[in-house]
Order: sequence, then structure tokens, then C-alpha cells
Amino acid sequence: MAESLFAQVSTSVYGEISDLQGEPIIGASVYLEGTQMGAQTNLFGNYEITGVAPGSYNIIASYLGYQSQTKYNIIVRS
Repeated sequence: MAESLFAQVSTSVYGEISDLQGEPIIGASVYLEGTQMGAQTNLFGNYEITGVAPGSYNIIASYLGYQSQTKYNIIVRS
């Protein structure tokens, strides 16, 4: 009897969003382009997006009154 087991490998993407003076941006939206995965920054400007499958992503940060920023080809490994 042959059995196959498959495991969904996922990890987290996390970081910090701040302005040019280094002050945290509270409540900024951070998401992975082309997915429905994202998060908002906390009181310290930190965010964490969980359940991310390994691969290459563009990560976008936006906040009202600031120009959106994109980091391209972020490699996520298990």
C-alpha cells in the first residue's frame, strides 16, 4: 500500500514601516501584490503577513498622505 503525504509549507513576511525621519507609520497598509494577503502596521510601525507560500513577491506599502512604495522580487523561503 502506497501513501502520499503533502504538507503546505508557509511562512511569514514581516517588517517595519517608517517615514523619512524614522518615525513609525501607524496603520499603513502592507500587502503582497497579486494576492489577498496583507496587514496593517501597529503602534510601532511593525507588520506581519502570515501564511505566505515560498516564492517571489512584490510588497506594497501605502498610507494616506504618503506615496506608495513597492519593493520588487522579495524572495520568501520556508
